[in-house]
Order: sequence, then C-alpha cells, then structure tokens
Amino acid sequence: MSSLKLLNNTLQRFRLILLLFILSYSISAYGDDPGITKVRLIQQTDTIYLFEADVPSNILSAITPPVFPERFRLMDFNYTDQSGWVTLRVTIVTSGPPLSRDDEIVLPWLRNGVDFTVQWMDGSTYKGLFNRTLNGIHIPMNEVMPAAKTTREVLQEGFFLGVSHFGFKLIHILLVFTLAWNFSRKKTLKLLLWYSLGQAISMVVVELKVLALDLLFSELLIIWGIFLIACSAVYNKKIKYAGIILLACGFIHGLAYGHEISFTGLGTIQRVQSLFAFNLAIDLGNFLLGSLFILVVPYLKKLTRIERTGTIAIGSLSVLLACIVLVENITIGKTQILEFGDKSKTINIPVGTQPNTGQVQRGTGLMTTPVMVYLSIEPYEVRQEVLVEAREAARFLNLEYLSQVIPIAEQEKFKGSLGDLVLDKSSIAIASEYMKPADVITNFVRLSRGGVYIREAPIEESLDESIISITLIYDIESFPDSLHFDWRLFGESVETVETSIADPHGILTINLDAENHSIKWESRLSGFQLPTVEPIVIERYALPLMSIILFLGIIVIMIYRFARKKTVELSRWMVLVLVVALAIYPFVRVSASIPLMPEWKPSEERTSIILNDLLSNIYSAFDRRKEDDVYNRLAMSVTGDQLTDIYLQNRQAMALENRGGARASTDEINILDIYSIDHSDDGFVVDASWTVRGSVNHFGHTHYRQNQYRALVNFINEDEVWKINSIEILDEERIY
Repeated sequence: MSSLKLLNNTLQRFRLILLLFILSYSISAYGDDPGITKVRLIQQTDTIYLFEADVPSNILSAITPPVFPERFRLMDFNYTDQSGWVTLRVTIVTSGPPLSRDDEIVLPWLRNGVDFTVQWMDGSTYKGLFNRTLNGIHIPMNEVMPAAKTTREVLQEGFFLGVSHFGFKLIHILLVFTLAWNFSRKKTLKLLLWYSLGQAISMVVVELKVLALDLLFSELLIIWGIFLIACSAVYNKKIKYAGIILLACGFIHGLAYGHEISFTGLGTIQRVQSLFAFNLAIDLGNFLLGSLFILVVPYLKKLTRIERTGTIAIGSLSVLLACIVLVENITIGKTQILEFGDKSKTINIPVGTQPNTGQVQRGTGLMTTPVMVYLSIEPYEVRQEVLVEAREAARFLNLEYLSQVIPIAEQEKFKGSLGDLVLDKSSIAIASEYMKPADVITNFVRLSRGGVYIREAPIEESLDESIISITLIYDIESFPDSLHFDWRLFGESVETVETSIADPHGILTINLDAENHSIKWESRLSGFQLPTVEPIVIERYALPLMSIILFLGIIVIMIYRFARKKTVELSRWMVLVLVVALAIYPFVRVSASIPLMPEWKPSEERTSIILNDLLSNIYSAFDRRKEDDVYNRLAMSVTGDQLTDIYLQNRQAMALENRGGARASTDEINILDIYSIDHSDDGFVVDASWTVRGSVNHFGHTHYRQNQYRALVNFINEDEVWKINSIEILDEERIY
C-alpha cells in the first residue's frame, strides 16, 4: 500500500514538473512575441484583394482567417516560413461591389493590435494602428480609404437619403394628405411651396452653423403642424398662418438634416450640396403625392361625405404617430433616424490589452546565432544594425590576448576595429548602386525583453557575456523599391547569420551562410509614395456671390417699393429670381476675398485640414537627419521666430530611449477636436487637440509611441501660404 502511495506521489510530482516546463516554454515563446502584427491589404483588381500578415511561428495556431463582409470569399490560403517568422497570404474575391467606406474587416486574433497598411488600385496607400477590442480587432474601411467624394456622389447620396426618409413613419405622406384634405388645390400647392422655401432657406443657416437640431425633432414638429391644421378644421377656424407653419416645418427639417450630416466628415459646401439633393427628394415626393391627392380627395369627399370625420381621423393619426415616435425612438434614445454607415472613430481598448511599448522579436531577447543582422528600411534612410557576441568579435579581430574581459582603456579601439570589419565584410546596393554609410556607430549593449539598450557608462566588459552593436546609417533620397544586401563575415563558430529586414509594412527573415550570403528585398507595396512636404497654399472660401447679389437685389427692390407704396408684394419675376438664387446657391461659387472685409474665418473642417497639413509638414521634416534639411522643410510651415523652438520641442516630445541611431518616424496625425477659432492680430488662433502616433524599427522589432496634445495654435497668412506663428501647449499626455 505504501509503495502504491509512493508511486502516486511520484506521478503527481512528474505532472507538476511537466506542467511547469510547458508553462516556462510558453512564457519564453510568447515573451519574444511583438504583440502587434504587421498586416497588408493590396487591391489587385476591382474584385480581388491580397491579404498578408507577418506573425511569429510560435503563435501561428492563434491566427485565424480574417472576417470580410459576406459578399467576399477567401481563396488560396498559404504561408511562407522564414526562420521563425511566417508570412500568411490569402486571396479575397468578391462577385459584388468592392470594399467601401461602410465596410469593416474583423481579425479574430488574440493580439494586442495590428499595424495595418492598405494599398488601393490607384496606388494610394493608407496606414493605421488598430488595437484589440473584446470581440477582435476591427478595421473600419472609412479610416483607410480616400475620404474625398465628388459632387455627383454627394448629390446621389443626399437624394437617395431623401427618398428613403420620405416614408419615415408615414409622417410626410400624412402631411401632404392633410393639406389636400383641408385646403383647395391651389392653396395646397402654395403651402407645399412654402415648405420648399423653408427647406431652401435652411441651406444658408446650415452653412453658417447657427443652429443644431436633431432630425427626429423636426419630424415631431411636422406632426404638431398636422395636428394643428386638423384641430382648426374640426372647429371651423381659419388658419391665418398656415404658410408660416409650413415654412417653419420645412426650415427646421432642412436644418436638422444639415446637423445630421455634420457627422459624416463632409466639408461645409458639400454638406450644403447634400442638403440641396435631400430637399429636392422631399420636395419631389411632396409635389408628386400632392398632385395625386388633390385629384383624388374631392372624389373621396363626394363619395363618403365624411369630411369632418376624415379631419378627426387625420388629427387622431397625428397623435398616434407622435406616440409611436415617442415609444420607438425617444424613450430608447434612438434619435438618429438616417443611416450614414459607421461613424465611430474610436476603438475601445480593454484593460490589459494595450500595445507593448517594449517589443522584441525572436533573437533579440536571446541571441540565436553569435552574429545577428537587422536591416531597417525607412523613408530617407537604410539602417544596418549588427549584434555580435564579444567572444566572437575577439576571434574576428584576432585578439587572442584577451582572456576574460575587455579593459575600459581598449574598448574604443575594440569597437572601432569591429565597425571597420563589418563595413568591409558587408555591402548594400540600391538600384544597383552600392552605398557608403553616412555614419557608423558602435556600442556595448545589454539585451532584455524590452529590446536593446546602450551601456550608459563604460565598465569592464566580459568576453563571455558582453554584446557589441554596430549601426551603419545610409542616407537615401526617398523610399527604395528594392535592395540587395551581402554579408561575408563568417567563421568556424559562425556558420549562419540570422538576418531580418523590417520596413514600415512588413518583416522578412532569412539565415545567411558562406554559400548563400546575399539577400534581395523588394517592397511589398509597388510604387509606395512618401508624403511630401509642401507649402500649404491658402484656399479662399468659395462664396455664393451670384446668389448674394440676387438676394440683395430683391431686398433693395422690396425696400424701394415699400418706401414708395408702403406695401411689399412679391411679383412673379421676383419669385423666379429667388428660386434661381436658391437653386444655384450650393453650386455657383467664387473663391475670392471681398475688399474692406476681414479675412473669412475658416470653418472647423477647413481648419482641421489646415492644422493637419501643417503638423504633418512639421513632423515629416524630422524624417531627415541633417539639421539644414530639417530647417529648410520646417521653414515651409513655420515662421522664422518659431523654427528653433518647434525643432527642440519636437525632438523632446518624440524622443525615445537612446537606441544607437534609430529615429522615431511619425505614422499618423489625427485631429481630435477644434474647440474654437478666433481672429488674432495677424491670423487665427485655434484651440485644438490632436494625437501623434510614431514608431521606430530597432534591431528587428518595432516600438510604438502615441502622444495626445491640446494647444493654442496661431497660424497666419504669409505670402498666401499658411504658417504656424506660435504653439502654446496646454496639455500633453503619453497614451502609450
């Protein structure tokens, strides 16, 4: 019995040891996991897309196929093994419409997030970092697709929204029927014209952004108008101000739609154009139904002889509709009644799922070969980074007299000799032209799960434990399409060298040896274009001058008539001129400044674009290393007095730990809010908040940083170019 008990205890201990071994292996495997996967989506035709993802091989089982909209099919799933990393590829095909801004891709992966790059068929490229939520990683297409819409697209969307909205709860249909039932044919058409006039006037107020109302409120106002007309008819009271009521209903309805579409990202003028098309759809519905009802209603009254009962029924229906709107919309907080697609720009990050700030690729936390090479291909530079174990470095340099340590006095010579050797035994060619490094940096470093850290103060370095980093920096003009790398430093104990190439969109890893000692890299995105730094030329706001002239002409004539006859009447030709002025209001515009008037204050949308462009120029200026290049690029967007201040502030804000030559690059600027826009002595002062997301490739892995700012930004007109005159930071926060 005791022997059986001893056997059970032994088995339990064995299981415990096995479990601890499995856990320790899993922790080690996942400790080298970057946490963020680089993903690419490349549009090949209108209906075919290529989806790629670079993932560590030890988490391959956790990567499941992406979830596209139902009309898409996944085909040709395959992967390529590359020394610890796997590139997944899948072809996405659709027989229906291509991806649109209303679509969304979901990645059901247990990853902190994805660094997502998409290249569309026209060559445009978009990039973004998307974090994990409770139900996967969501990638809304409206964040990675061109946002600009043509006038035709805006008019079509606005018109079809009006067509679909016309039948909402039968409110508009009941309004037209109420007018036809209670008024004469001529009066009904006149009242519908008053409604149309109210909608047309709303275009001016929407552009000026004076009021903001929900569309649901305007529907309740129409119901109230129906009830008021019905009550007056039941009690045989003449409605003196029916036209004013219809004018107010149309005005509020148009104004409310203008407020609803302010969330779609359209510019001010395009919102006015969308409102014009929406109003046109509503007016067509009103007049078509009105023409039908004024023909049918008289016969219904003759046949049934229940005119008063019909009016009571109309009033009762209006009360019923109000109750339905109350129950189905207001009580549950569903105030939005138009479908514009997904307007959300925020992805919630549950606690514990934020991206790692110290990310490390396999081979950095624990070197897998005595020599490891990393190539970072970035805008305007290629960086070759090498890690060499100190014992191997001593063998390469034939320093046999060194036994256990490298004295401090000999470390500079040791590093310099190793840097010269690496420079001699490796080469980089871009477009068949061999490059010479602009700088060579060597350091003793320490490794951790957070990456590679430079030794801050010199100490005697152990040959068996120390590691030396060599960084060769090559200046290039833009971003290369291809690169050829050759490595010829091998030895008896260095038969293979693990080489990793990281670019902004993906990772490639391969083992080099004495026979296969070169590697060719090609950009995954054909014709990838870098953002350009160009002056932000002032675009004058397009004013509806022709409509303004016609409006003023009518007002002057009316004032003149009133002065002579003490009465004001709109003649037919004046009504025609008014209709023409309103019809051309969204379209016939002139970009010009009016003499003797202050400069037109830009709208929130235009201010957001100006600020985004100026900030993009500022951050992009730091893609260059040379101070003269940085200053020349900054001078396009910053006035002279601010050049030095902004240069120093940006270097400090985006600075990472000392990483031996690696630089942070700006990946995305997102204007969060424009709180106010005020005139200043020399321009405008904008109270705004924005986020800046940057990254740095360093020894085969990527660190991500995101800061959020709120500031008072003063931008001015200098020779017809917008420039930042001053920035007063009100708040700064490191997000990750």
